[in-house]
Order: sequence, then C-alpha cells, then structure tokens
Amino acid sequence: MMDTAKPIGEMLKACRERANLSQRELAELLHVDRSVVAKVEAGIVKQPSYALVKEWARLTEAQEIVGMDISGGRDGWTKLRKLEAMFGQVKSAMEMVHFFKRKKERA
Repeated sequence: MMDTAKPIGEMLKACRERANLSQRELAELLHVDRSVVAKVEAGIVKQPSYALVKEWARLTEAQEIVGMDISGGRDGWTKLRKLEAMFGQVKSAMEMVHFFKRKKERA
C-alpha cells in the first residue's frame, strides 16, 4: 500500500508557499508549534487531523483542496485520500495546486 503522508505534506506545503507564509507564520495562525507545520510538510506526521488540514487550507486560501467535504470526520479523510489517488500521477503537489486554482478561476 502506498504511503500517502508525503503527498498530503507536499500539498499543504505548496498551499503555504502559495500564500507566502513562513512555517512560523502559519503555525501562529493555526495556534500550534512551528515544528507541527514542519513535521506535517515533511511527512513525519503520518495523518494530521482533518480539522488541521481544513484550517490550513482555509488560512492559505486553498479550500478547493479539502472543500470536497465540509463536515470532516472519517468521510473527509476518505475523500482526501481518494483525491491523492486521483492525482497520483501528478509530478508535483504544486501542479495539483495550480490545477485547482485554474479550475476555480474558470468557475
């Protein structure tokens, strides 16, 4: 089975970078230690809480990435994992972010 922690971390890092936030700035907004942000981005945290991922996306204006399930919970993670699988062939997380940004702009 594929380890999906790294793609989530890469995707969230791309969101943070797109928002021009440092790890420290984002951590302050999330009310967590900077090391939490660093560990999620590096894939050390295997499965960050869905609430953290949703808030991260909101703060970095990347709700389109996790907007497929506003209720969160187990179903939210299931949908996030399916999204990762769907983009398994994407060369980088940044390409995924650009894809969603273009899709949102066209809507």
